[in-house]
Amino acid sequence: MTPLLKAGLTLVLCLAVTGCSLAPDYKRPEQDIPKEWRSVDLGPSPLNTDWWTRFNDPVLNALVEEALKNNQDLAESLAKIDSAAAKLGVGTSQLAPSVSGAGAATSQSNSTKIANYNSIADRSYVNYQGQLSASWELDFWGKYRNNYTMLSDVLLNTVVSHEALRLSVASQTAQSYFALLALDMQLATAKRTLRTREDAFGIYTSRYRQGDITELDWQRARAERPVPRCTAPRWPWTAPKPAWPYCWAVRPATS
Repeated sequence: MTPLLKAGLTLVLCLAVTGCSLAPDYKRPEQDIPKEWRSVDLGPSPLNTDWWTRFNDPVLNALVEEALKNNQDLAESLAKIDSAAAKLGVGTSQLAPSVSGAGAATSQSNSTKIANYNSIADRSYVNYQGQLSASWELDFWGKYRNNYTMLSDVLLNTVVSHEALRLSVASQTAQSYFALLALDMQLATAKRTLRTREDAFGIYTSRYRQGDITELDWQRARAERPVPRCTAPRWPWTAPKPAWPYCWAVRPATS
């Protein structure tokens, strides 16, 4: 067997061994998913993850933008993405050859007082030295390749988790904003109802003084008058003291 053939067989053997890996093959688990969910037509336009902008509410957009900008959990998630990307870069470098180099330069001058000094000859000279080396570790059992795959999956999982957290922060901000809008609407409704009850109570009072209704009807209208003030959210407390017990009786329970 010639030396060239031996070298070729050795190279083939090394490449074959390098392709081995001790990591188990990933097999996607079977899931009972409806066929309609497996193929979804997203359309020609890309998916808009900023879903809150579809409400065309500048106040909501400003609130969500402020929440995404100052949320500490999102800042931590971004730092985790940077850390995972840096680790992936280190893992990627392990797959490539390692190259190192070194260089040096020395300068020397001869003294004019040495023996056999020759003024014609150059008294100084510079010596340059350089060294370049390269090495590559064969990944026999797939250590570095499996590490690269693991770090890639970690980075992808970190990015997906960040996007999920971003949507969660935006949804919580939007829910709080809509809840405040609902409270404002309830308050406006309570104010209108209160004005209506006040006007109705004035009518009942006039009719009672004229003898058109009984005292029982007048007392019923008088009791119904402070109900909107007691049940309105964030309503300024201006009810008279005699109405307090009744207000506490009709006030909804809070958790």
